[in-house]
Amino acid sequence: MKAISLFFSVAFFILLLFSPAGRGEELTLERVSDNLYLIYGGGGNVAFLVTEEGVLVVDSKTFPYQGEEVVAKIRQVTKKPIRYLIFTHYHGDHIQGAQSFPESAVVISHINTLRNIERFSLPGLERTKKRYGEELKKAEQKVKELREEKSPKLKEAEKELELIQRRLKEYQRLRLVSPEVVFERKMIIRFGGEDVELLYSGCGHTDGDILVYFPKEKAIHMGDLLFNNIIPYIDRRASSDTENWIKILEKVMTMDGVEEVIPGHGKLTDKKGLIAQADYLKDLRAAVKKYIERGASLEEAKEKLKLPKYEKMEGYTRRLSANVEAVYKEMTEKK
Repeated sequence: MKAISLFFSVAFFILLLFSPAGRGEELTLERVSDNLYLIYGGGGNVAFLVTEEGVLVVDSKTFPYQGEEVVAKIRQVTKKPIRYLIFTHYHGDHIQGAQSFPESAVVISHINTLRNIERFSLPGLERTKKRYGEELKKAEQKVKELREEKSPKLKEAEKELELIQRRLKEYQRLRLVSPEVVFERKMIIRFGGEDVELLYSGCGHTDGDILVYFPKEKAIHMGDLLFNNIIPYIDRRASSDTENWIKILEKVMTMDGVEEVIPGHGKLTDKKGLIAQADYLKDLRAAVKKYIERGASLEEAKEKLKLPKYEKMEGYTRRLSANVEAVYKEMTEKK
């Protein structure tokens, strides 16, 4: 496993995942089938397959300490070596725990995931470090002033400062792991009596999303092509394509050998979860298309377009406007 000394701009995920205690959501382990397990909490869902030859893992959470926790969860099940680590796509909450995995793990991804790591990580490095440095200075100054004033708000400010320090420390020790093996359309790993199929069907959530299919287990890991009962994030800068995303979901719906569906975020589901995700994307696209056809500007669409059917889903308020913008640009910009 090759580590490269890069930082990844994940301030958004950091703010979401850290608790007031300075650590993220507790990880929980669930058995999916005879040999397949799922780990929830603190970022994208991790799956791991246990075979006679060792362990294959899909994704690695957001931070080094979470990667350590993932490895510890695996060790609760088996002491067999971790042979493979698959990245479903490039987002930090799926790949940034990888440095905590053993050297025995060969890291695999789609070729576009490797490219996205290279083109989006480096440009954000200095900005992110600067932003955290500024945050820390402001928090330190606030504590100093409140201490001098003997303010009752001092304890709250000290806790905030401690949290920022913990965030920054974890971020500074993060090293991005570069995929060692990449592919373009399909890759099959024959491993311990099981075949694991890595499938690429074009742009969706990003331009590098892959499906990880476990035929013997009758299960598939969707990565962030599926946010189960959660409004999805659409990554326009990485060439998202909601039209093709829907086609990918519909293709998996037709796969006879799929019973258990592992989303990138949310609870384990079945094909009903795929249908619900496709319905959201179809409704979003139809609504945006109407605004475009009547000549509405992007800002008008972002301000006025609502999807009441989905307003109770997690992330609706936070993500709808950005989703409208992503689809509007997808429909109006030249490819």
